[in-house]
Amino acid sequence: MPPIALFLHLAAAIVWLGGMVCMVWAVRPAAQAHLQPAARLPLMVAALRRFFLLVWLCIAVLWATGGHALAAHASAPAAWRAMAGIGLVMS
Repeated sequence: MPPIALFLHLAAAIVWLGGMVCMVWAVRPAAQAHLQPAARLPLMVAALRRFFLLVWLCIAVLWATGGHALAAHASAPAAWRAMAGIGLVMS
């Protein structure tokens, strides 16, 4: 995989998974601790709407770069194929 494709693949994975960790472990608990339910819901909807636009872009980048890597290596390691299967389930 060319270095730029590898960078894009890793960056997309970090943004997607890191963003989910941030939302679940930081934003949601902070909103629950400091906001009433009536104010919490619009905040979470707005934050998740913006985040999931980015997630869709990350999924496209991951599939494009991962598909390129699999297509470029006819005998790709089994771990790569497992990663593609897990990625399919996740996306």
